[in-house]
Amino acid sequence: MNQKLQNNIYLVLSIIVVVFNNGCRTFEVSDSNETKSEEYGFNEVHNLSYPDKKSPKSFGGITAEDLADSENLNMQEKVRIQALSQEVNSLFGKAFSAMDQGQWALAVNILSQVELKLYDKEIFKDELQIAHYVKSDAYYQMAKDIYDRRREGGDMEQAEKFIKQALEIDPANEKAENLKYDISVFRKRVLMSD
Repeated sequence: MNQKLQNNIYLVLSIIVVVFNNGCRTFEVSDSNETKSEEYGFNEVHNLSYPDKKSPKSFGGITAEDLADSENLNMQEKVRIQALSQEVNSLFGKAFSAMDQGQWALAVNILSQVELKLYDKEIFKDELQIAHYVKSDAYYQMAKDIYDRRREGGDMEQAEKFIKQALEIDPANEKAENLKYDISVFRKRVLMSD
């Protein structure tokens, strides 16, 4: 590790020690616009001292190399997250384009890829939720297309399967619930007329 980085790390650590040893002051502004201050000491850490340059492990057992490695890992993680974000945004673009063109099955496949990439990434929970909603809507649209062709021999069993999948993904999908009801009414009419 270069000497300049190591010296900067020691400087930051010594500032932390000073703050811990001397406490810190916070300021509050009350409703009457009076400023109050309070001191908070950190007496329990007074035994910390400026790290000895000959013995970098003297500060909590962490060396300058350890800190540099953790910074490097954080940077690598940021790069991975950015790359994943770009990939997911591209997939969303393709999925929305497929939805706009009525290519529901293609949208479902693309959104399944998004789900696989994000299922264990807490930072992307909102994007994962969007993928679920859009995928549920794609299944609904596939079922609706079949239902709209019911007079031409649309496969109601397949439509029901798509509705079931839509509702498994998003139980609050009202359009899917309404179509499920419409399909059941239609099937009852067909049974009655036979």
